[in-house]
Parts: sequence; structure tokens; C-alpha cells
Amino acid sequence: MADHRPTQFDNVFLNLSKHRGRLRLHPSGLGWKSSSAAPSDPFTVPASDIRRAVWTHAARGYALRIILRNGSSITLDGFEESAQDKVFASMKEHFNITVENREHSLRGWNWGKARFEGNELAFQVGARNSFEIPLGKVSNTNLVGKTEVAVEFALPKEGEKKEFEQGDELVEIRFYVPGMKEKDKEGSQDGAEDEEEEKDEVEDEEKEEVTAASVQPTPAPTLMIKEHFIVANHRTFTKL
Repeated sequence: MADHRPTQFDNVFLNLSKHRGRLRLHPSGLGWKSSSAAPSDPFTVPASDIRRAVWTHAARGYALRIILRNGSSITLDGFEESAQDKVFASMKEHFNITVENREHSLRGWNWGKARFEGNELAFQVGARNSFEIPLGKVSNTNLVGKTEVAVEFALPKEGEKKEFEQGDELVEIRFYVPGMKEKDKEGSQDGAEDEEEEKDEVEDEEKEEVTAASVQPTPAPTLMIKEHFIVANHRTFTKL
């Protein structure tokens, strides 16, 4: 039996960690070990748990998102662009998985659809994700009025030791969910025509986006109200 040597990548972050680490891929699975001076146990995933993988641009270079068979996912970021070929070849060699190369939406729109992807909430603009929210970072959700959903993120507790100081930190993001306007009987026909025109415009817009991305659209649940566009708004915390 051939001796499969592990493939190693240095200076990689795990699940938005604040310390770099060393990643190793092997036919038996993957392992990540923090480079921090503080003692910590290695993070491992058996090869049998890995279902698929996605390569995408991230805030810290490039990221490899691995989706597990239980529906959850892990994110490994901090890769250099030049590591793409090596990552793709290693995933194919060790796990027989073809990595999907996914691009984020760069249109700058703040309206689209929200869908849950394992342990993340993805905000989609057209056929592409605009951003993802790790649900593990969410501390609370509130219904603000009738058309807004506030998602709050956990802040360090008073006196809690932080690994490093940050200037700005996202503390809240709100999703505006448009409601359904009630129509009277007299205006029901006109309202139906307006709604049909609006639906056609949305479908045409999504078709253009799908054509540009060369992918096929897949039906997905949206946040709160199905097939309605939502608007994302965010608030940050600045440490002075």
C-alpha cells in the first residue's frame, strides 16, 4: 500500500480564530494546530465526515470552506492566492473531492435573500453570496417592529482577557423584511398586475445574474418571508 504523506499549509486560521496555525491534510482526515504559545488541543476532522469544499475570497486572503455530512461547516482562511492549485490538488488526492471555486457578489447591493447553509446564514445577491454570518457568533435575535429582524453578536465580557485588541467590531446587523400589502376587492386586479410585473422584473434580474455566473439557480428558503427581498443594515462598535 502506498505511503501517503500529509500535505501541510502554514499560517492558516480556523473558524475566524485570532491565531494562525498549521493545517495538515491526510487520507485519514485533516488536522489543525494553533501556533499560539498557549497550550491547546489539535482540531481534527475524519475524512469520512467531509462532504464537499468551497474555495472563495476572504478578508484574510483566501478561504477553504469545508462542508461536513452533518450539515455544519468549517472555515480555513489566510491562504495566499498562489496556494490555490496546491489546495485543490491536495483535496482531490487525499479525499477525492473537487473543490468548488465560488465568487462573492461585488455589486454592493444591500438587498437580496437570506438562506441557512449549515451553521451559517448566507446573504445572497442574485445567484452569489454577498456575505456569510457564522451562527456561532450570534448571541441574540430580536423582532424589531413588524418588518425588521435584529441579529446581535457577542461582545467580550467585562474584564475578559482578549487575545488582541480590535478597533472596530460588528455588534449588530438588521434585516428588513418587506410585508405583504393588503388589497381591497376593487383594486385587487390592478394590484395583481403590479405584483406580476414586479415578479417578472425580479426574475429577469436573477436570470441575468445567473447567466453571468454560469450557474443554475436552486430554490432556497429566505429569512422570515419566502421569495421576498430583504435589506441588510449593520452597526459597528468602535473602541476608543
